[in-house]
Amino acid sequence: MEKLILIAPYGLKGAEGVFFNWLAQSKFFITLALAFHNRLFLRWGLRHFAYYNPDRVDRYIETYLAETLFEQGGKKALAPICRQVLGKEPVDDLLPEIHHPALLIWGTEDRVLDYRWSRQFLTLLSHAELATIPLCGHEPMAERPAETAAAIRWFIEL
Repeated sequence: MEKLILIAPYGLKGAEGVFFNWLAQSKFFITLALAFHNRLFLRWGLRHFAYYNPDRVDRYIETYLAETLFEQGGKKALAPICRQVLGKEPVDDLLPEIHHPALLIWGTEDRVLDYRWSRQFLTLLSHAELATIPLCGHEPMAERPAETAAAIRWFIEL
């Protein structure tokens, strides 16, 4: 049986908020942010937005993200995603068409995509379960890998 796992998913109308909506409209600021990237900026973003507990930012994850995002291929991929996806074509109308079992994994302290959006996803996905990761931010797979893996194992074995 096919199953879908979504970790802190994006795409609902209104979920982008004012900041992401503004960012999506600004090719200049996206290009500027990617041009002046550095490890310090990445560390700051992880500690202030992606993670709930900044002490859990792992240097290996930070290195992986820096190498992935800041290499030329990463920049080429990230800029179009920011410009073309954020704030455009919400998935609200598509989700009710998904009839496969789905698992949503969401950190309760997500500062990027607020945990409250999980309820809307549950409403729109007819066969969805929610795995809540307490005291966790936007990256449960990195910040709380054991809990995330346990939720995935549970779902796969259903």
